[in-house]
Amino acid sequence: MTHNETREEYGEMRITAFLLLLAISVIAVGAWSISSGATVGVVTARVLITLVALQFGYLALIILWSMFGTSVEAKPKRRPSTMVPGPARNSENTKVS
Repeated sequence: MTHNETREEYGEMRITAFLLLLAISVIAVGAWSISSGATVGVVTARVLITLVALQFGYLALIILWSMFGTSVEAKPKRRPSTMVPGPARNSENTKVS
């Protein structure tokens, strides 16, 4: 199994997935802190620590991807042009005299 096959099988961490998981984590830590009777300062500190830790983890993940040659660039959203140089063919869009 090649590295690209592994990426296709397990998927990649996209920024939207990271932000969704980050939000879920912050909500869970905040709810746990409030339910355990923590003060507002402690809840804020726990949430900030969670945010910073997960952001450092995501940065480390991107660095590891770049070290092992995995592309972290976004894929193009539109298909490249399929036009090939050569004589024009008769079709609805081209008129050859």
